[in-house]
Amino acid sequence: MGVDGTQYVSVRGPTECLDEMEARGLRMDDPADPQADYVGTHQYIFGPENVKVKRHRPNYMVCQLDFRNTDIYEQMEMLLNKYPKCWFKNEYENELGHCGMWIGRYKGGKPEIQKLEWIEPTIEELVHETDFSR
Repeated sequence: MGVDGTQYVSVRGPTECLDEMEARGLRMDDPADPQADYVGTHQYIFGPENVKVKRHRPNYMVCQLDFRNTDIYEQMEMLLNKYPKCWFKNEYENELGHCGMWIGRYKGGKPEIQKLEWIEPTIEELVHETDFSR
């Protein structure tokens, strides 16, 4: 099972937090071993060598990474918990047209998370369909 897709993680927050995330490629400490980098149990492609980071301003960056048909909600929540002063948005899409968005931040000392998933029309539907209400 492997559908390739792309994710775009937008991050807003203090410059020092973004500097650390950029240097580490979004990697997090393993809760069981703080000296080791946490990569995950599947093929999560986090790390400076696999994450393309574009820094737009000192407090805003967008990271692009590829994935193999797995969502990274657990890892996004770990990032949010590690950097509670930051706001995160993860947008993803895969070759089958599955798309989604995960937005997280802390508000009032508690995590506030929103998730949305949808399926884009296929090429065949775009060519042949005129009524998308069905």
